[in-house]
Amino acid sequence: MVKDQAERAIADHIAAVKSALLDSGSNAAQVSAIEREIRDHIDEAMSETDADYKTILDNLDPPENYQTATPNFSQSLPDRRGQIGFFTGLFCIACAFLILPNIGLEKLAPPFVVLGLIISATLGIAGRKGRFGLASLLLSVAILIFIIAMNIGGN
Repeated sequence: MVKDQAERAIADHIAAVKSALLDSGSNAAQVSAIEREIRDHIDEAMSETDADYKTILDNLDPPENYQTATPNFSQSLPDRRGQIGFFTGLFCIACAFLILPNIGLEKLAPPFVVLGLIISATLGIAGRKGRFGLASLLLSVAILIFIIAMNIGGN
């Protein structure tokens, strides 16, 4: 009977923590990891001390604390890929047209433009579901149009 009460109280506490974590924007992997840590902590405390489950649960942080204590990792991988593609593409273009010609390395400008196109397009496709994914793809299209225009104008 007491064991059932203990398991139910622990399950209720963990469910409240999970709810708080999900409300704060944590993803499923983070919630599972924190749930495992709490369970391990409770199991360890129960095996090492003579304290009952009520005392152990009282010593844990209340579930509401998990809403503010958990870092917000809400930015998804596609968002990061799109951002990296967009800003790397911009960096390559800036190097090709602003930096390299001013330090006497203008012959390296075309490879930087192509590198910007490749990185921006690749990461734009990988991050197309994120906010910057579309921007990264549009940047790669703009770079491609610029390359074509320069080749047509140069002939």
